[in-house]
Amino acid sequence: MWVLTVLEIVVKRRRMVILSVASVTILAIIISLILPRKYGASCTILPPQEESPIAGLLGSAAASLSQAAAGFALPFMATPSDLYARMMESETVLSRTVDTLNLIEIYDKDSRLQAVAELREHISTQVSPEGIVRLDAQASSPTLAADIANTIVSILNSVNSEIQSQKNRIFGEFLSLRVQETTASLKAAQDRLLAFQRDNLAVALDAQTKAMIDILAQQQSELTAAEIEQDLLRLRLNPGHPELAQLSLKIGVLRGKLRQLEMGPYSASDSTNSAMEIPLSRIPDLAVQYSVLMRDVKVQELTYEMLYQQLEVAQMQTKKDVPTVAILDRAIPPEEAIWPRKRMIVVSSFLLSLLLSAGAAVVLEKVAVPESTASKTYGTLLKYLQTLRRDPLGKSNKSV
Repeated sequence: MWVLTVLEIVVKRRRMVILSVASVTILAIIISLILPRKYGASCTILPPQEESPIAGLLGSAAASLSQAAAGFALPFMATPSDLYARMMESETVLSRTVDTLNLIEIYDKDSRLQAVAELREHISTQVSPEGIVRLDAQASSPTLAADIANTIVSILNSVNSEIQSQKNRIFGEFLSLRVQETTASLKAAQDRLLAFQRDNLAVALDAQTKAMIDILAQQQSELTAAEIEQDLLRLRLNPGHPELAQLSLKIGVLRGKLRQLEMGPYSASDSTNSAMEIPLSRIPDLAVQYSVLMRDVKVQELTYEMLYQQLEVAQMQTKKDVPTVAILDRAIPPEEAIWPRKRMIVVSSFLLSLLLSAGAAVVLEKVAVPESTASKTYGTLLKYLQTLRRDPLGKSNKSV
C-alpha cells in the first residue's frame, strides 16, 4: 500500500525529516515568543429604555407627548440597541476616547484622526437577539483593553445624555412658547365669556333659566286664578262694580309681567337691570352662545393644563443627571492574551512541517535513480546512436 511506501521512505530519510520538523518547530516557538501580545476585554450593556419613566405619572395624551419627545426616530428594522452599537463606533465617541486615554501617544500616531482609525480597528460591537449590546476592545496590555471598553461606554452615556438634554431643552422651549400662546388664548376666551355674561346678565344661565321658569309658572298661576275670580264676580256683581275694576287692573298688571318675562322690557326705562330679566324667548340663543364660549374656555384650560404638565416634566428632565446607559458587565483586565496563540502556532507549525517534510522525502526518493539503472540506460542510448549512425533511414531493417 502507498501508506506503507510513504512510511518506508520517511523512515529511510528520517534524518532530513527530523531536522526539518525540529527547525520549523523551534522557529515557530521563537516567533510566538517574539510576536507582540494582544489582550481583549468585553463590556455589555442592557437595551435602552424606549418609554419615558415619567410617562406613567401623566395622562394618556401627555404621556404620548413625553414619549415622543424622549424617543429616537429610528429607521425600519433598526432597534435602539443597534443605535447604541453604531454610536459606540462613531467619530464623536472614539475621538473623546482617544483624548481621554491619550491614545495618540500610545498608538504613536501623528494626529487624532490616525489614532481614531487605529482605535476603530481594535474594537467591535455585537447585538444579541435579546438586544444586549457587547463591546470588545483589544490592546497591547490588559489594563488598556479594559480602560478602552469602559471609557467608550462611559462616553456613550455622556453623549447620549447630551443628546437627550438637548432634545429636552428644545422640547421645553417649544412647550414654553405654546404655554404662553395658550395662556393668551385662555385669557381671550375668558374675557369673551365675561363680556357675554355682563352684556346679557347671564351669570349662571342654567340656574337663571330654571328660576325664570319657576317665576313664569307662578305668575301664570296667579293670572289664571285672577281670571277665574273675575268670571265668578261677573256673575254676582254689576259690570261697574269697584271690586271688578280693581280685579281687572290686577289682571292687566299680571299680563304685563308675563309679557315682560317672555319678551323682555318694553323700553330701557322699564328695565331694572336684574339678572332675572332675561327674556324667555332669548334663552335658546343665549344658551347656544353661552355653551360655545364655555366650550372655548374649557378647551383652553385643558390644553393649558396638559402643556404646563409637560413643561414641568421637561424642566425636571433637563435638570436630571441620571445615567441613560445601563451597564450589565463592566470590562475587567484579562488574565491571558488573545494573540498570539502560542500552542496553536507551535502545533500547526509542527504538523505542517511534518507533512511537508514527508512529501519532500517522497519526491526526493522518486527523483533519485540507482547507479546500475543509470549505467544500463547509458549503454542502451549508445547502442541506439551507433545504429542511427550506420543506417539513418532504417533500410537494413526493411530488407530484413
